[in-house]
Amino acid sequence: TNNRNAGALGAEHMYEAVKEKLAEGEEGSPIRIAVISQDATSESVTGRTFGFVDKMVELVKAGGIETVAVTGHDLFIPEDQEEGALDAATVVIDVGVSSGTQAGQILTTIQALMNKDNVVGIFASNELSANGILDATNEGEDLGDVVAVGFDAGIRQKTAVQEGLFLGSVTQDPFQIGYKAVELAYKAHMGETVEDVDTGAKFYDKDNLSDPSINELVYE
Repeated sequence: TNNRNAGALGAEHMYEAVKEKLAEGEEGSPIRIAVISQDATSESVTGRTFGFVDKMVELVKAGGIETVAVTGHDLFIPEDQEEGALDAATVVIDVGVSSGTQAGQILTTIQALMNKDNVVGIFASNELSANGILDATNEGEDLGDVVAVGFDAGIRQKTAVQEGLFLGSVTQDPFQIGYKAVELAYKAHMGETVEDVDTGAKFYDKDNLSDPSINELVYE
């Protein structure tokens, strides 16, 4: 899985759901999009976080809002973000990195993110983080108008998507992961040159979750 592309897919779907709210932000009272990253070290989780953050910044700016800033963790702040950008921002992407992988640690980080003013969306970079959102919001019932997008699956996350409490989630494509692994192994055995391939990711929501092309990719 190209995790940056997968994270960007989540940003694209969330942006469409919140773009009208983003215009309501003001300097000193910005609209916030929260991002929960389980850690700042693993390639998969950081890749998804980078992908989401970078794509959301791109989309917000393309939508006519230049005063967007990233905060929360130095790793994910764009290198070209100007000093003082956060003070002038009307849209803020707030990245929280958990102090550990225990459910309680993730919950604490999510609560800190969601207790801030004007949060309109939250993105979880993996199943543990998505479950943390559910822990913090009574299985999604208390999300209110906050648009949640998850990653991976699991029965709790699938249920939240199915009931429309999550906008949707991003799933990897385990079928293609297995298929391409065998295909590349065979080509390598035959002496052909092989290279990494993106096995893809898909966005699922309550409308397409039952489609065979999606349902076979998500687990409980």
